Amino acid sequence: MLANHTAPTTAASPVEGAIFLRAPAAAKRLAISVPTLWRWCRTNPEFPRPAKLGAGVTVWRITDLDAFAAAQIAASTDATPPTPPAAAPVAARPPRKPRPTPTLAVPVEDTAALCKEFA
Repeated sequence: MLANHTAPTTAASPVEGAIFLRAPAAAKRLAISVPTLWRWCRTNPEFPRPAKLGAGVTVWRITDLDAFAAAQIAASTDATPPTPPAAAPVAARPPRKPRPTPTLAVPVEDTAALCKEFA
């Protein structure tokens, strides 16, 4: 019976040589916060999917994170920058009118008389 037994083929393990990061380290590697990391997992289909290693143990492959970051950088630098809208010409401001010199409520001649009244 042992003569018919064939050894299982050994394919490369998806874990072999892989470096994994937990959420805080993955967020730090991407220079984002941990809540942003989880939000990207929920909302961004291009973001690498995490692997569950056990209850409460979620990890990302460092190579997947680096590939995602490289793709984001390439997409942002390859895109042509949007042309800004043409600025409206600024109309020349009309010259200011000179301010009138303030007039005193009491003529200067009467100030001496007022000072004597209140003294």
